[in-house]
Amino acid sequence: MSARAAESAPATAGENPEHPDHPARIVSGSMVAAALASLEEEGVAWCLLRGEVEVRSPGDDVDLLVALGDLARVRTVLGRAGFLPLAADGRGSHVFFVRYFEDDDVWVKLDLVADISYGRYQELRTGAAEGVLARRHNAKGVWLAAPGDAFWMLLLHCLLDKGRVPARHAARLRELAPAAEPDNELARAAASSLPAGWDADRLIAAARTGDCQELTAFAPTLRSRWRRQHPLTAWSRLIANAVLRKLKLSSFRSLGVRVHLLGPASATGLVAASLPADCPLPLKVLARSGFAVRYHLARGRLVVQLGPPPNESAESLDSLLVDVTTDISESRRRVSCQLWRGYAASVLAARG
Repeated sequence: MSARAAESAPATAGENPEHPDHPARIVSGSMVAAALASLEEEGVAWCLLRGEVEVRSPGDDVDLLVALGDLARVRTVLGRAGFLPLAADGRGSHVFFVRYFEDDDVWVKLDLVADISYGRYQELRTGAAEGVLARRHNAKGVWLAAPGDAFWMLLLHCLLDKGRVPARHAARLRELAPAAEPDNELARAAASSLPAGWDADRLIAAARTGDCQELTAFAPTLRSRWRRQHPLTAWSRLIANAVLRKLKLSSFRSLGVRVHLLGPASATGLVAASLPADCPLPLKVLARSGFAVRYHLARGRLVVQLGPPPNESAESLDSLLVDVTTDISESRRRVSCQLWRGYAASVLAARG
């Protein structure tokens, strides 16, 4: 695109920091702003991953790329900001943090990675994290990936993670395509696994025209060739992460907590059914006591039960009581507060 064309083209949400849908405005106005400001004060290098298309409201997950050497400091800084860790067995370099904001009744989850990898088990590595962080830019206090890097990260996320290019991502790829370069680390990582007749320029051209069908049809080939091009690293990571994800050994490090819902059956049922969609904690909703309750508590999970605990009338550290009324919204807030209280107590107890 020529300089004259760029000047005359209308600014998009991804390009204009003043646009109400720009990630800089969304994130800076959300509950994570203070935590990100703390990272900045500590000199932690970070930037949003796919922030332009994923962060739409304060309750959305926030994906961050951080420097590998900063991970220890990140845990300390986010802990001071009130965020608690979540188990991430078999998720590669992913580190999850969560916090419940009672005043706004919002759960916020941060997903941090120290490398840029794709595939169901993060088995397809790019080695591009250092370069992406070096090229990041600041928009109203929020660090974003350079547009060229944002293009490749979104395209590879669609092709290698999702296996398709949704319409909303296709629109964003069209916006970013003019900035895409065929010779940065992400482009070279993809190009090494392209079949005959394909190169980085052709991928950029397909994205620029919004040809979702061509890109989607190409996704399985790219994924399988990438594994064949790097068999040792790809298959070793795939197997190791699959096993770790299945075992979830870290869940045994702490005991779970029960939250009993007391009140009309219709109200407790509605509240319990609505919890899993919003709460990012390891949560199980069970109707009655028994082996299943003991099993999930042993795995460090939070168990929501309908009705009072048997032979117990008082609240204890591992058995919290919540009175549910016909005001479902307020009851959900009370339950979320107790879930957060229980999870925080279990994390602190596990730390000794």
